Amino acid sequence: MKIVVILTPDTSGGVACRLLSQQAQDSIREALKLQRSGQAASIKIVVMGQPLQDSERLGLQQEGVVYRYVQTGERKPDAMELAELCVDIIGADRPDLMFVAHGDAESQSPLAHLLAELLEFRQADHELSNDGDNRTLVIREIGSGMQAVCLSALPSANNTSAYSCY
Repeated sequence: MKIVVILTPDTSGGVACRLLSQQAQDSIREALKLQRSGQAASIKIVVMGQPLQDSERLGLQQEGVVYRYVQTGERKPDAMELAELCVDIIGADRPDLMFVAHGDAESQSPLAHLLAELLEFRQADHELSNDGDNRTLVIREIGSGMQAVCLSALPSANNTSAYSCY
């Protein structure tokens, strides 16, 4: 199983680096627990907005986690823009489980639910294939529940540069 943990931007805008929020720590801890139990083959952390502090990034890499940083521009993206970025990440990384963690408590939004609806909308034109390429993506947002989406064909990214990593 491939796991991707999405850390959405916090509201501190101009801060060069950030500390992990409690929700982010919980999401990463749960992903690492699955990996240690043998249920997950790989974990990728995708940080949007401000990069993590070097000590946190290095600690995650020592745990075997792949770290990616995505610049989101001058302003904090809204929930729909974040959902579109997540669709690009799903298309590129093909995770089986995605954790969504917010940068801070004030930025809570039902991103997992919005992402699931967006994926289902994009899948509406595709029939489920009989060739076994169908798969289920589980999206978990700590404190907001879980969504499951059956994907018959991965959504194609309209803007492939949206998921540029540093």
